[in-house]
Amino acid sequence: MGQYIAEKLRQWADQYETVKFIESDPIIFPHLYTDKRDIEISGFVTAWIAWGNRRQIINTASYINRDIFQGHPYEYIIRGDWGPLYHDYRTLYRTFKYSDFADICCGLRSIYMTYESMEDWVKREAENNFDGVLQLFLCAFERIKGIPRLYSIAPCKRLCLFLRWMVRRGPVDFGLWDVLTPGQLVIPLDTHVIAMTNRLQLLPNKSRFGITPTMTNAKAVTAILSTVFPNDPVRGDFALFGAGISLKGKRKDSIE
Repeated sequence: MGQYIAEKLRQWADQYETVKFIESDPIIFPHLYTDKRDIEISGFVTAWIAWGNRRQIINTASYINRDIFQGHPYEYIIRGDWGPLYHDYRTLYRTFKYSDFADICCGLRSIYMTYESMEDWVKREAENNFDGVLQLFLCAFERIKGIPRLYSIAPCKRLCLFLRWMVRRGPVDFGLWDVLTPGQLVIPLDTHVIAMTNRLQLLPNKSRFGITPTMTNAKAVTAILSTVFPNDPVRGDFALFGAGISLKGKRKDSIE
């Protein structure tokens, strides 16, 4: 990577990793809460639906947090208020049904009935590395629609996003967990990140056809970003995501 591109990535990260970013991002919903468990639950469920059109994601997350959780995610989960939704096959969001949402809630309740927090569960049950933490989530929620089953293939974008929210500390992310360090995280490999990675040729050996959404490529992009953001490579998520939206539709040779 050339010095010019590295400097552009730092500039974009400074530009987009601000409090203002929260206003138009799904992370606004866990930011509604102050209790750690509420933040974890809201963050996990919001990240679960974070695919597709950003406005639709925010609309559905708003409905879940305000109308279903009614401002109290932890109480909702523990009381089992989601029980009647088990056999509700109406559409909640895209291919997700209310019954899928009930499955997520059931899995969360199992965690919080045993552990003080989701972080406590992760600390006690997972190996202290990214792969171990990710595998714990995939096993615990493996039968739920939207949770990948083939970890070695799927980029696990939404779980990577949730872990970024919980682990990194900054004007956007919470920094609630110390079970991992920011340097251990892997970038959420969404369409904007992929597009900018290809546009900037961050992985030149794949520049001809561009990268595909796999965990191998997510880790490769993260490794490249670690040369620009030492010990905090997923800060580059703000740079690539923000620039990807800003430059969408503009000439491919333009990175101003």
